[in-house]
Amino acid sequence: MKIQGKFWVQLVFFEIAPDLRRLEIGYTWYAKSFQRTHVNTNCKYLLLEYAFEKLQANTVVLRTDIFNFKSQRAI
Repeated sequence: MKIQGKFWVQLVFFEIAPDLRRLEIGYTWYAKSFQRTHVNTNCKYLLLEYAFEKLQANTVVLRTDIFNFKSQRAI
């Protein structure tokens, strides 16, 4: 997503398994100025809403790196 011509957030769906109606959310990156704000909560909510309501997913996994302790605590 861009604001004033600068990228500030990236979130992606990946490991999509349509036959199982399963997908993962990850590869999340936020500009430092948006870390630890409401932005992450709102973005994740919108992705979860889309996954469950529009894509009819049964399972959505939030993935983070094994060494990314800040993200693990946030999840």
